[in-house]
Formats: sequence, C-alpha cells, structure tokens
Amino acid sequence: MSLLERLKTFPDGASSADLCAANGLTKSTAHGLLNTLVELGYVAHQDTQYRIGARAQALAVARNDATERIRELFTPALYAFNELCESDCFLTVPGGTRSYLTLEALDANGRSFRVEEDSQRDAIRTSAVGKVFLAHDAILARRMRRNA
Repeated sequence: MSLLERLKTFPDGASSADLCAANGLTKSTAHGLLNTLVELGYVAHQDTQYRIGARAQALAVARNDATERIRELFTPALYAFNELCESDCFLTVPGGTRSYLTLEALDANGRSFRVEEDSQRDAIRTSAVGKVFLAHDAILARRMRRNA
C-alpha cells in the first residue's frame, strides 16, 4: 500500500528506483511487489515507468461514492460550525488506525481549500483531530493500544 501511496505523488509515473528510494525498499522487494500490483491491475507499467492502474482508480471511484454521501450529509453542519466559530474547520474521517483523511476544509472566512496529505500531521496518535477520533471511538482506541 505504501507503494501505491507514493506512486500517486508521481503523476507522470515513477521508476522502480524512485519508488525504492521513496519507500526505503530494496530493489528486489520493490520489483516483486510492483510485479504483483501490475498483475492485479492496481499499477500500470510502461517502458520504465509505473503509474496508478485502472483497478486502483476504480477503487477510488467507489470510495468517492461513500465519501460524497458523507460530504452531502455533513457539509451543511461544517459551514454552520465555521460561521459560528470563524475559524478553520475540517470534515475528516479515519483513514485506518494510523491517520485520517480530510474530505472538506474551510478557512476562517468560509472558503473551501485543499489540504495536502501529510502522514506526520495527519497521524491519529499525535494530531488534535486524531485525538478526537480516539476519544469517541473505543474500537479505534483499542486497536491503537494493541498496535503500539
């Protein structure tokens, strides 16, 4: 999965050397993983470049249907809260047990802005948003303790 996450940061494709360096993998490990992902359709390989494959894109579209429903239901509350507190506001969902994903972000003036993903900032254990998730999700908190 870390290969796929890194691969999306290379919109024009990446060489196996780029992906090895970005993921801290040996060449043989990366090659084996990439070959498996290519065979399954999650990664496309042409010449010396790897790109996100059609199957991974199809998964993203399916995820978008669910996240669009969340946006549809909760964005009005986000705007109301933003107007009330006049501060940056975020609509986020857990992204596994280690991070969260920001679906919508509003600045203090109510304008939408894009938040770039950052595994350090978006960590469940160390961020304010993550701590809110942990405080209100006993199962997530138990998983975090087990994986510590």
